[in-house]
Amino acid sequence: MRLLPFERLTLLTDSPPEVVEAKLASLVATSWFSLMPPPEPFRGSLQGRQFKVVRVLGTILGLPTHNAWQPLILGDLVPAAGGTEVRVRMRLRAFVGAFTAVWFGVLLWVAARLLWAGLTEGFGPSGGAAGAGVGLGVVGAMVLAGYALVSVSFWTEARKARRALSEGLGCREAHSASRLVR
Repeated sequence: MRLLPFERLTLLTDSPPEVVEAKLASLVATSWFSLMPPPEPFRGSLQGRQFKVVRVLGTILGLPTHNAWQPLILGDLVPAAGGTEVRVRMRLRAFVGAFTAVWFGVLLWVAARLLWAGLTEGFGPSGGAAGAGVGLGVVGAMVLAGYALVSVSFWTEARKARRALSEGLGCREAHSASRLVR
């Protein structure tokens, strides 16, 4: 079970790094901002054998769609025996990760304050902190809803990005046991 929005994976291909680099260049639009989505499945930057990209999302009524929790994909092309290893890390963008951490931090601080008030003054109608139980329920629901939003948004996009990258580069995913070692 993955709790945090971060994934590391290794893709393998029989092609040499130069061929994989050329395939990657054909998959990535190098402009980060444009009014219309590019035809390439990714947008970002390539620097030698390193890349930093995001998946291009579709449009609704001609307007580009956005997902704040879409993974930022960082990767390296590494020569390997008989081909190339594509080492990939997917994570939240720094600003989105910081905002999400602050959001959950504030919610947990409020929950701790409510719990402290309830424990010291008493829960329920006869206690001094009559609304603490209800407040804890509301804060708990907000934490669960926020976590579900981040998780569903990130992991759905990570799965789509992994598939598009694998198919576009003609790679296969390395065995999951070897992913844990790196």
